[in-house]
Amino acid sequence: MHVTDYIPQSGDVTADQFVEWVFLAEHGGQTSEPSPTLDRHRERLRAFFVEQMGSDVVDASQLRWE
Repeated sequence: MHVTDYIPQSGDVTADQFVEWVFLAEHGGQTSEPSPTLDRHRERLRAFFVEQMGSDVVDASQLRWE
């Protein structure tokens, strides 16, 4: 799976949702066990999302590309 498989057609998407979808895509649809290393990775991805998107909540259409 790819992260784009989780993005809805419309509606708001939070940075936290997006990060969770990244992890689900990386692990074949299963959530990973909590760990300090993965927590740091999640925080970095979340910060990158906010930096790139300019907000911690965006419309799903901003995350879709064809």
